[in-house]
Amino acid sequence: MKKQLKNLVLGVLTLTISVLFCFIVVEVYLRLTSPPEAEKTIIPNRYYMNQPYINRIFYPKFMPGIYGSSKFHTNRDGIRGTDIDENAYKILCVGGSTTICEYLDNTETWPHLLMQKLNREDSPVWVGNAGKAGLNTWHHILQVKYLLPQTGADLVIILCGINDQELFIRHFAEIESLPDSTKFKQELLNKAFYSPPRNSTISLPWYKKLVLWRRASFFRNKYYNPELSLLENLVNLPRVYNKLHDLIQDGFARQDEIGKWYDILRKKRQAAEKIDTPPKVMENLDKALQLYGNNIIKITEICRKNKARVVFLTQPTLWRKNNSPEEENRLWNGVVGGSYTTPNLKYLSTASLEVLMNAYNKKLISVCRQAGIDYIDLAKYIPKSLELFYDDCHFTEKGAKAVAQVIADNLKKMGLDFSSGKVEGKQGDPSTSHK
Repeated sequence: MKKQLKNLVLGVLTLTISVLFCFIVVEVYLRLTSPPEAEKTIIPNRYYMNQPYINRIFYPKFMPGIYGSSKFHTNRDGIRGTDIDENAYKILCVGGSTTICEYLDNTETWPHLLMQKLNREDSPVWVGNAGKAGLNTWHHILQVKYLLPQTGADLVIILCGINDQELFIRHFAEIESLPDSTKFKQELLNKAFYSPPRNSTISLPWYKKLVLWRRASFFRNKYYNPELSLLENLVNLPRVYNKLHDLIQDGFARQDEIGKWYDILRKKRQAAEKIDTPPKVMENLDKALQLYGNNIIKITEICRKNKARVVFLTQPTLWRKNNSPEEENRLWNGVVGGSYTTPNLKYLSTASLEVLMNAYNKKLISVCRQAGIDYIDLAKYIPKSLELFYDDCHFTEKGAKAVAQVIADNLKKMGLDFSSGKVEGKQGDPSTSHK
């Protein structure tokens, strides 16, 4: 009996020591691989686009037109770029992956190049890149709502449309009711920001200062619903697993260092059937465009409430009716009525994708003209060329330079002439908005 008790105590002790050892190993690993500044600068009740002080290097392999390695760095606010210069005219660039330009070096993205073109020693300009892959205007509403008070931005530039279009063609049957669904609303905030803030205190107990605790808390913030019971949250675990599984299967680990996911999705599109836009999709297009237009108005109202000027950009793409075989092989977008893991996928033809993208761009222009909102028809200026795009819509190094030049030239036409040290022009003045 004594021997059995001794063995039991020894077993429990061994297990406890093993578990503690594993925790220590994991904690040490996370501390060695995590940006130390990020753990020190997370402020409770503050919104972060990405983890602060990310320092990563990518080696793009599947993106022709991007050369060498690319550094991806975020500042103390989780925005790609330098820390905010409080003495400068502050511009915040909002959008999806065509704004964040993940696989371009920090110095090669169009927001950074725009800052270089606008910046003058006697009239400094700060441009922050608040883009994030996959975000649409529903997310942009939240971004301007929470980031403008934090950054004090004077001007917001928003490149949008393509992710709203993708949301539509993947969920066309429910596009009108989708924004009212509880699941959609819950996921908006979680996707819009790195980690939505929770009420907390700056003075934390020792265990809450562990990186392991912070990572576990991040997962909880993302997937644990405090309004549900523990049992209900456990029931939702398969949904969480499926979401993580889909991310892996989709190749949507968007920051894998070589961009392998592009190759995976291109091959899926190449092997799939290409179709014209189904009638059921077109029947719901007007509803989707109405929602898109409403979001543009909401974003503008929030910007004006925060005394920030806003300029919208139409979305350029490579899509056209007669894309060359080489251009076709660069594409991956356009799945209809499902996710990229759905079996027997069908994709829209490039001609159909162009028609839908044109519809979204025209809607943006129409709403801006009617409501007196500044816009730049970027799609009109950027040629559909493999020199400027490495896939459906993402810019090469040369493409980002072209985008920055177009925006800089048109901001000057709007009265935003930073070289003279003057920022003139009235928001929504028809004479300054590009037509």
